[in-house]
Amino acid sequence: MKKAKKIAKQDKKRKKQLMEIKAKKLRKIKYVLNSDREQYASNWSNENAVFHENNGHYEWMADFIDDYKKVIEIGTGDGRGTLSLAKRGHFIISVDENPICLQMANNRLKENDVKVILLTREKVLRSGSFYRIEYEEINVNIDDYDVILIEGDIIYDQNLISWLVENGPYDAVACWLIGTHSSKGNNENVSKDSIDSSQHYRLKTQNIVYETADNILRSGGVLHVVDRGEVPESELLQKDFFQSHQDQASVTSLEVQSLDWIEYKETESQNAIEMVVAIPISGRNPKLDKLALQSVISLKP
Repeated sequence: MKKAKKIAKQDKKRKKQLMEIKAKKLRKIKYVLNSDREQYASNWSNENAVFHENNGHYEWMADFIDDYKKVIEIGTGDGRGTLSLAKRGHFIISVDENPICLQMANNRLKENDVKVILLTREKVLRSGSFYRIEYEEINVNIDDYDVILIEGDIIYDQNLISWLVENGPYDAVACWLIGTHSSKGNNENVSKDSIDSSQHYRLKTQNIVYETADNILRSGGVLHVVDRGEVPESELLQKDFFQSHQDQASVTSLEVQSLDWIEYKETESQNAIEMVVAIPISGRNPKLDKLALQSVISLKP
């Protein structure tokens, strides 16, 4: 009897130790994830976003969808783009995986008297050496706000996709200057999909955005994608960019309509989020002696 009690006590102790080890590993994962998110949000907001705002780039992007009032924004950032749309009278549902960015956007919008709500939904879990995120269902009345900020992942968040479909259709989907933090590679789903670079992640995101836009846009609605890259000066370069987006749209009903661009110079700050250029479908190596924001509009028939 005494031996059985001793074994039971030892088993209980081992289980407690294992639980403490697992909890410690999860705390470490959350700490690294939060640190990387904070660094990305701070660098993007203080360097890249303020640079784009000061040079009128958000207003330039917003001009393309000025007549489309019900907008889904994929990638909130620090909310400068969201605010440029809100000031023009758009209703916006804006989605971002980074809760630090969303809090920045929430503060910015409130400071400008925008009627906004922020929905935090994630639960970070450990999966081996990776982390995974589970998202709660979304419960909000879209008629109560001018802007709804939603914590979510357009690639791996089925509750988000279902909710967007349920509350659609929409006039426009905006996907402007997508980027991500360095911990994204430690996400279980990202690892399973063999996404091994921020360039690959951006392309994957845009592919999903094309498919999602096809499901949630009204007839006559538009998808607006803006990237940083080389200046498409020649007819050959323009054709190359156009074909790259046509390839992304090929699995949908969307029709790529137009390519526009505006030249700019990257901020020289060492803390800025570095531009990562996608290789065009032709496989040509981009020339980056001159840079542009490239705007592509696709139409839902």
